[in-house]
This record gives sequence, structure tokens and C-alpha cells, in this order.
Amino acid sequence: MLCTYAKLDEKKLAALRELETQHNVRVVALACHDIRPARLTKAQEEAIKKAEQELGVVLLAYEQ
Repeated sequence: MLCTYAKLDEKKLAALRELETQHNVRVVALACHDIRPARLTKAQEEAIKKAEQELGVVLLAYEQ
């Protein structure tokens, strides 16, 4: 499962902001999706690891 920031319309965003104000907390809205990790060749795996090191991030290859 992979979770990313949820895309909220103005009405939902306003409701979230109201919740934060009422309870004096910060809330992050996430949308989660079932994904399958990609089956990588050794060359693909090495390229992704190299890109991670160069970019300073964690990368996830998945199949749609």
C-alpha cells in the first residue's frame, strides 16, 4: 500500500482546517492505494539505487 497526499476540494479543505482549529492539532489528509512493486532487472535496480543516492530520496518502482 502506498499513501500520498489527498487532493481535497475547497469544501473538504475547509472542514479539515476547522477540525484543526477546533482541536488545536495539525492533520494530514492521505489517500492510500494498493500497488504492486515492480519486478526489476539487476540493471534497473542499480539505476534506481544510483538515482536515490544522487537525489537524496527513496524511490519506489511499481506496476500499474
